[in-house]
Amino acid sequence: MSVVVDANLIAALVIPLPYSDAAASKIKEWKQNGIEISAPFLLEYEVITILRKASAAGLLTGKDLLQSLDKIMTLRIQKIPPTKKEQEGRDSTNS
Repeated sequence: MSVVVDANLIAALVIPLPYSDAAASKIKEWKQNGIEISAPFLLEYEVITILRKASAAGLLTGKDLLQSLDKIMTLRIQKIPPTKKEQEGRDSTNS
């Protein structure tokens, strides 16, 4: 079994948000039950954007930002590559 997460859930693991405890609990539960965690291919870019905004808002320091990235990378989240249709759409907008 696997679940697909988005960047907001992952960012909540390292940014103090109202749902951070619930996010951490769910990730821990999935890991303990051997459930594979997957995310869209651009997860890191999306998370970095969220972390940058959190840093600008004073929720994270520069040191916190680096530690947060390290923590997120240790989760070993499987990336889901874009579908052929998504790739074709992206290619046509870049032409």
